[in-house]
Amino acid sequence: MNALPPVPQTVPQLYRQLVLQGRDEATLRRVAVAATEVVHRTAGLFRGSLKPFSAHLIGVAALVAEAGESDELVVAALLHASYQDRVRGGESLIAAQARIVAVHGVAVESLVAAYQTVEAGAELSDAMDPRGRAVAILHLCDEIEDGLDLGGWLHGHPEDAGDERGSAGFRLARLASYANWVASPRFDQ
Repeated sequence: MNALPPVPQTVPQLYRQLVLQGRDEATLRRVAVAATEVVHRTAGLFRGSLKPFSAHLIGVAALVAEAGESDELVVAALLHASYQDRVRGGESLIAAQARIVAVHGVAVESLVAAYQTVEAGAELSDAMDPRGRAVAILHLCDEIEDGLDLGGWLHGHPEDAGDERGSAGFRLARLASYANWVASPRFDQ
C-alpha cells in the first residue's frame, strides 16, 4: 500500500519542498516573510489535535505548492487564517487587510479575502471570477490538511451546527464538494 508522503509542517520542511520543486529565490523570500508572520501571529494557538496552528498553515501551503499552484496562492495559503480574530489579536480587520496588501501585495490579499468570504459561508465564486479556482483549491488543501491528523475534524468549524459539528461524514461531504467544484467542467477550456 502506498502511503502519502509526509506533508511539511515546519518552515524548513516547506523551504526544502519549494527548493526541490525549483521555485526561485524571490519566491523563497516571499514565503519566508509570510512564514515568519504566521509563526509569530499564531504563537500559542493550537488545533483540535493540539498541533500548533502554524503547522497547519504551513501544511496547507505545502499542499498548495505540491499541487503546482502559483507562488501567490502558496503565500495566501500561509496567510489564509489572517483575518480570524484569534490570529489578528487586537488588530482591526481593515488594518490587517492593509498590512497584507503592503507586505504581500494586492493579489495575495484578494485570495485571502476570497478564502475568508467562502469560509464565512458564501458560495464559491463562479468560473468568471479569476480567483474562483484558486480559492477552491485553497479550501480543498485546507480540508485535506485538516484530515491528515484529524485536527479540524475533531473540533469542527464554528459554523457547523448540532450533530454534524465535527462529524467525519460532514467533513468528507465538504471535502467532496470542493473537489467536485475544482474538477467541474467550468474550468475545462
